[in-house]
Amino acid sequence: MGELRNALRAYAAQNHPPHILLQQLDHLLCLHQPGWTATVCIVLVEPGNAGRRVADAGHLTPLLLSPRRTPCFLSEHGPLLGLGLPQPSAVSQCVGPGSQLLMITDGLIETRNSDILDRLRLLGAIASNSQDDPDGLCTTLVDTFGKV
Repeated sequence: MGELRNALRAYAAQNHPPHILLQQLDHLLCLHQPGWTATVCIVLVEPGNAGRRVADAGHLTPLLLSPRRTPCFLSEHGPLLGLGLPQPSAVSQCVGPGSQLLMITDGLIETRNSDILDRLRLLGAIASNSQDDPDGLCTTLVDTFGKV
């Protein structure tokens, strides 16, 4: 992941659209680590925080938290990196004032003894009912899911 992270930084400095970044990472992974796969979700925040472009290669999708709407997981999803498959174009998401996008690593919620959908529902419930600032929400999530 460290190599992919550094490669992503280099590719992003060339101002490519998100799905091209994912395609380049996929090519790199196929070339140097055949048979390996990885997941990545890229969110580019537009100037003025007016919207976001989301490209997801097999990663858990972000949770959109809006002040007056039910939280929802974004539905954008492409194939894992390392499969050599084309990545769909990034999808633009309009967000209202006060909205937040919660992105997590799968290691936070996945366990061998629980259903991933149950864990995602719990994540959504905790995030939507939280009155905490982002740091406080992160602490609550780690405290909740960090217990096995």
